[in-house]
Amino acid sequence: MFFSALRLVTAAVVVGAAGVSLGEVVFTGTVTPGEPAGVEPTTTVAIGPTSQSPLDADPRGGVEVNGGSQFTAGRVLVGDSESALAKMVVTGAGTKASVVSAGSTSTPTLGVGVRGSGYLRVDNGAWLQVGETHLGVLSISPRGESPGLATVEVVGESSLLTVGKQLLVSDADFSILNVRDGAVVRVGPATGVLGEAVLIQGKANVTGERTELQTNGLTVGSRGQSLPYGPGGVLRVSEGAVVRSMLNSNNSRADVGHQGRLELDGGTIALHNVQVEGVIAGSGVVVHSVSVAPLGLIEVGENDSLRLASNLTSAGRIRVEGGSMEIGGDLLLHSGTGLASIDVAQGKFALNGHFDGGGSLRFTDSVVEIGEGISSRLYGTLQVERSLLQIGRSLSIESSTEIIDSELIVSSQGLRITASGTNPSNAFLMHNSVIRDEASLPGGPLWIDGVLEIHGESNSVGVELRSTSRGALRLAAEASIELDTALLNAEMSLNAGSSVFFSGYATVGNTVSVALSNSNLTTPSILSAEPLTVNGSLTIDASAMTEIAAGQVFSLFEAESLSMYLSEIVLPDLPGTLEFVPQLTETEFSLLVVDSAVTLPGDYNGDGCVDAADYTVLRDSDLPASNAMAMANWKTNYGRWLPGSNMPIPEPTAVVVVAMGLAVVAAARR
Repeated sequence: MFFSALRLVTAAVVVGAAGVSLGEVVFTGTVTPGEPAGVEPTTTVAIGPTSQSPLDADPRGGVEVNGGSQFTAGRVLVGDSESALAKMVVTGAGTKASVVSAGSTSTPTLGVGVRGSGYLRVDNGAWLQVGETHLGVLSISPRGESPGLATVEVVGESSLLTVGKQLLVSDADFSILNVRDGAVVRVGPATGVLGEAVLIQGKANVTGERTELQTNGLTVGSRGQSLPYGPGGVLRVSEGAVVRSMLNSNNSRADVGHQGRLELDGGTIALHNVQVEGVIAGSGVVVHSVSVAPLGLIEVGENDSLRLASNLTSAGRIRVEGGSMEIGGDLLLHSGTGLASIDVAQGKFALNGHFDGGGSLRFTDSVVEIGEGISSRLYGTLQVERSLLQIGRSLSIESSTEIIDSELIVSSQGLRITASGTNPSNAFLMHNSVIRDEASLPGGPLWIDGVLEIHGESNSVGVELRSTSRGALRLAAEASIELDTALLNAEMSLNAGSSVFFSGYATVGNTVSVALSNSNLTTPSILSAEPLTVNGSLTIDASAMTEIAAGQVFSLFEAESLSMYLSEIVLPDLPGTLEFVPQLTETEFSLLVVDSAVTLPGDYNGDGCVDAADYTVLRDSDLPASNAMAMANWKTNYGRWLPGSNMPIPEPTAVVVVAMGLAVVAAARR
């Protein structure tokens, strides 16, 4: 450092030592007092010139304790004047320097770079003790309008720095603490919590295997600020180093305050109750629970891997870009601030526990696993784009959700799209996406208690689809979806050109609406390879059709076996005298376009009017009287006649009245 050109060995002295040592205490340059022999446990040692020294005086001063020497002083100030270039070194196995004053933040036990530049080094197995339990302050805190540089290094296996009460690294631009290569720094009492036992508002690096920073209270940056102001600070823990509590105290805490930054590069944080108002970034492990404040951020960059081994509670932001993040416990997102979010891009995100909360979740080009915790609940927003989302247990979604060009794997517990009092029509949007179960385990049902909205031409749900009466399945224009089995007591609407295919049995209704397009001339809107049952009311929309002609047949439903129990059919008015006539067979339901000026629906005997005689023909024909659609056509058109026939309509007989009353389907015209 500062002293290679000047080394004044004034004595080979052991101060405060019992017995004989081969080491020495060396004073170089300006040290007050000027002789090691003059130092006692009450002495303040000032290394470097005093503030009264002229500017042209030699600014250097140094103390070295080595070779097993024992050195004791009351206070030590390393660089107490603006001009000072001061240095203290404690080195060698068995060497110990003790600074025993109680100290405070304004009058530290050991001050490094108090006003000028100061350097402190503990290495090669030496021990520097600052104060005793609950007493003693080490300040790496340059002061004044033109502060110098303040640096403390603790280096090497078995090198130890202990501070009884508090360690301050308190200038972001001028103060540095380096602990590396197996050294240990221990600060504060072994029991109880002092929230700022280690206060880092400068730069601190803890690096290397077996390197440790031990404390029950750590603060990086400014803690508890209502606004993001105050001094910042950076703590970097890397290459296998550990920051942990003493005696494994479960009431320790770590605060990454406003403007504070905790950077991990293969390091471990093993303090309890980690509070984040600033930033945690990088790759490593946080052993205990983490809480993120509204302005806090957890950031995982490219090729980083961050593991939070316990629970995470967040009202702030979680951002993963190109790396991976794992939460070993539960995740709770607080949405009240409007800032809670998880954003994963081209990365991996895994949650092993329970999820509950609001906020905003966005996964893009990523792999996401929500694990084996108890049933989870999301009432924020969820967007999954070009990603794989795997749900290990049941998940209830009470929010706006988009699954775009993605795959969602559900467990045997299933997935529920749930309406809520605040948002009774929650929309779960699928766009060219897949919902399926694991290959080895059957998936649970997909429950619709809100809205399942389908966009795009390639969608599939490979688990059973169920709904409550509040649910709705809606297909956008030209959208299509392939479903397994379904039990839908819900609204079901298909826009023009959309289609649904059931590979298993299905029951749909209570209301079904279908918008026709030219595709219905060749392909049904709903096709099932197994039995299909349609309930409730059916509404047909033909507004998308530009040309409709008599003789056209529009296919709506087709199944291996088709059963329809409709309370109402609402058909649109067509141009001129054209009309839709519903047609039902055992496997297909369709609409025939007829010209009512030529053909009268329900006129089964061809006499130009619909009357009781047509019922007789229907009853005695090959079509059974229970054919609901034929009865509905007759009932709907009863009393009509072709233009020019001028035929009176007789009153129906009692038998016909009964038949009309028992008609299963009542078809209505607008």
